[in-house]
Amino acid sequence: MIDPLDKALAYSKSGFPEKSEEILRSLSQDDNRVLFNLGWHDIRHGDLLKGMEGLNAGRHIEVFGSPPIAGPIWRDEPLQGKTLVVRMEGGLGDEIINFRFCSHFRDLGANVVIFCDPSLAGLFTSHGYPCVSALDHLHYDYWIPAMSASYVLGITHKTLSGEPYIKATPTLESCGRIRVGVRWGGNVQNNDVEPSRKIPYKLIKEFVEDWDYKADFYSFQRDTDLHLDFPQFDLAGHLATWEATAGLISSMDLMITSCTSVAHLSAAMGVPTWIMIPQMPYYTWAMPGNTSPWYDSVRLFRKDGEDWDPVLENIDKEFAAF
Repeated sequence: MIDPLDKALAYSKSGFPEKSEEILRSLSQDDNRVLFNLGWHDIRHGDLLKGMEGLNAGRHIEVFGSPPIAGPIWRDEPLQGKTLVVRMEGGLGDEIINFRFCSHFRDLGANVVIFCDPSLAGLFTSHGYPCVSALDHLHYDYWIPAMSASYVLGITHKTLSGEPYIKATPTLESCGRIRVGVRWGGNVQNNDVEPSRKIPYKLIKEFVEDWDYKADFYSFQRDTDLHLDFPQFDLAGHLATWEATAGLISSMDLMITSCTSVAHLSAAMGVPTWIMIPQMPYYTWAMPGNTSPWYDSVRLFRKDGEDWDPVLENIDKEFAAF
């Protein structure tokens, strides 16, 4: 017998979220697995606060966030003069997504310290936030799990800001031609989502070859799925740090990418970012449409069916106008 939760998830991944939600609503609301999956649907319907409450239930079943650290979690206590650790969690893209909320806590008077992946420390520090990769000798008054920050702050889709919050200086001089960054895959170790969001390189190569006389294309593919026959500029050897990556992204007129951490960084910087979205999108793209309240600079191209070809065809048409 098929587990109803597995069936609901299969419907979402296949592009039938209504059928998925119907199954979930019929199940016990005391089950954290059900609440977690319904959180995505609530966000899909435009209720970010309720949706994040549901996603937070995933902490109890170890499918959301990271293990807790010592000390009290901040709720709504006065923060003036207090030290607050923002405990980054999830993947690197999640850390970039939720970095935006550090300014909210700073505005409340907190001395914000970011506990993050070491690879992102330089980027976050350049924006005025001290970063640590261990808490052994750090005194702090409160901490907050970053993926729950929007919920604890009471952020809704209406109050969520899509304005840029990461800055970088362009590292390429102007060349008088349109510069387009492309990326077609992310972390291959993420077996749960990477197969569904990875774009076949063949399609990317054909797209670049069709337009190489009007624009310069730069590959932002770094660690995996590298191809020596990329038609134009391969930046793999120039992306050693997130600071270097940000500088190159800032040099682009447009980024075209699958749903990766690079997509979130580009969008967070306000660079026009076109993201190719699988049938079951990440929660930041769960609301229907081709825009997102999370980033003003994003344009979403959604997969509708088994193949990515129509997505690239739509991008091709839009790029001609761009």
